[in-house]
Formats: sequence, C-alpha cells, structure tokens
Amino acid sequence: MNIYIVRHGESEHNKAGIWQGLLDGELSEVGIEQARKLSNKLQNEKIDAIYSSKLKRAMKTADIIAEKHNLKVERYKEFNECKIELWNGYSINDVFTKFSSEFEEWANNPWTIIEGVESMGNLQKRVVEKFLKIVKKHSEEDTILIVSHGLALRTIIHWIFEMPLNKYRKIHLYNTSLTKIKYEKDTFSIEFLNDTSHLTK
Repeated sequence: MNIYIVRHGESEHNKAGIWQGLLDGELSEVGIEQARKLSNKLQNEKIDAIYSSKLKRAMKTADIIAEKHNLKVERYKEFNECKIELWNGYSINDVFTKFSSEFEEWANNPWTIIEGVESMGNLQKRVVEKFLKIVKKHSEEDTILIVSHGLALRTIIHWIFEMPLNKYRKIHLYNTSLTKIKYEKDTFSIEFLNDTSHLTK
C-alpha cells in the first residue's frame, strides 16, 4: 500500500506567523496555488481515497487534490491539529517569551497536563489510531492520501521511526509537502519525506 501524507497549503494564519492550532482560518492565495501545484503533480497517480482533517485549511487542500481524481474527501476530527487554546493567536516567538515554562514542559514531556493545551502524547494517540483504522480498511494494492497539519502528521512520522515525541522539532513539514509511506507485510516505512519539488515548477 502507498500512503501519501500532506500538510495543508499556506493559511492566512501561517502567512501572519501565527500559531493556529484549531483556529479555523482559510488558505491564503499562495496556499491555494500550492495545493493546485501539488494536485498537478499527483494528477496521474492512482489514488483510491482521500482523507482530511475537519479544519478548513486541510479540507480545501484536499478538495483541490480530489478534483482531478473524482473523489469525495472523507473528513475526520482525529486528523485535526493539536489543541493549543492557551497559545492560539500568538506567534511562536511570543509563546517562547510569554509562556516559556509551559512550552518547555509541553515540548519535553509528551504526557504533561497543561490547561488549554493538548499533550503531544494524546495528539499522537488519536492521530495514529485513526491512521491505522483507515489503513486496515484498504487493500495492499490501494493508494490513499491524507491531508492534515504539521504537528499531527509529525506524530505519525515519529511513530513509524520510533522516535520520542520530545524530538518533534527535528522534523519539519512545509506547506503542501508530500511524504510517502509504504505499508507492506504489516510494516510501515517512509519512502520519501517533505517533498516540495512541485512548488519550484
């Protein structure tokens, strides 16, 4: 089985440098163009199903890709981004400055409990559980695509690599980056990571 995981296109909040979490903003004009370029890259790929989170930036990205495959996107809240109400609307630098102790605790302890912030452990649990349920319902010949968010998708990658979650800053996923996962003989492996070659064309 081939599994593509895609970070959504640039959102208006990305453009403004704001950490958005569950803030449900739209794609920027750049984000829409990024999604179109990725759709063009994938237009000749056999894709059997497309999934996304329930946030607008991921749904719109998925819809643009789905147009050329005549597929209806299935949307699941489990693929939503990490809940970070405490930090919504702040830039990352502001979070480092105003909430330095809370951020360091959250970043280094995957199961820490901070009011208004979902733990990285819980994020990975809900994302990976849904990821596995979707994989199990497909045949080994299928190709599927999932559009989600930077932190949410990194928890899948960390799970496959068996990396601790407190190393999440070691991996970055750019807007509309494409990562390909292979699933064969009950084993997941990553064929390529964070491909943005479509954005240079």
